[in-house]
Amino acid sequence: MAEYIELLKKLKSDLSKLKIDHKKLKPEELNIYNLINGRNSIAQFNVDDQIILLGKGDSNKGLVHILERHYCDHCDGWLNARDIVFMSRVFKNGRKMSDYEMKEEYIDKEGYIYLLNDIKYIVIIGIDHKVGIKKVITYYTDRIAEPVALH
Repeated sequence: MAEYIELLKKLKSDLSKLKIDHKKLKPEELNIYNLINGRNSIAQFNVDDQIILLGKGDSNKGLVHILERHYCDHCDGWLNARDIVFMSRVFKNGRKMSDYEMKEEYIDKEGYIYLLNDIKYIVIIGIDHKVGIKKVITYYTDRIAEPVALH
């Protein structure tokens, strides 16, 4: 959890450097912005008359997973601060992934993909069939990590 706390501090710092005017954010973007800044405990997206939630989660799902696995300088699938705040654009402007596009580990999940500037943005959704709630498991890109230079 210490890693998550440090990454969250870095994310907040990076967002302040971007000087994003939160008053101009769309509701879904503001929900993520507020989740990051501790004003909300969950971000909600309305997609095709369905609600999808992003919560804090843990190392396997949600914001904690996204930061620990994909908000890093030298990792595959990396995201930057702007990518995270604008996650809802994957739902709004992208398309639902077909089964053959899904990684084997996510075959029982739903995926959304959005291509922008030759980068694929992918959000994977888990479904709790008992209560019918959809939650963000992970969010990443097709960016490949830059090799670390050895000195």
